[in-house]
Amino acid sequence: MASGVDDIVPAFTADAYSRTGRSHAYSLSASSDPIHTRHGLTLIPDRVVGGNNALDVILPKLEDMPSMRVPDNVLAAIVKRYGRSTAYGVALDFEYPGFLK
Repeated sequence: MASGVDDIVPAFTADAYSRTGRSHAYSLSASSDPIHTRHGLTLIPDRVVGGNNALDVILPKLEDMPSMRVPDNVLAAIVKRYGRSTAYGVALDFEYPGFLK
């Protein structure tokens, strides 16, 4: 992540992946410096790129995605990784009407 990210993007992504029950979400940044979101939230990265704590999977950058597209894109990525039923469960948790079983 980088400073200026829309608050919705990391929040929804981390929450959705965590609700799968199959993953743990970590914030990843180029440095350990605090990240300031578009609306003033300060985030401390969990991991630094190239650090000692390697991650099994790193999601593509989502910072440039408009926040209105985040739910559909994240749920589509969960379908690819964990299957439609897992993504459907996440959509139900969020009470998201746009996801079809």
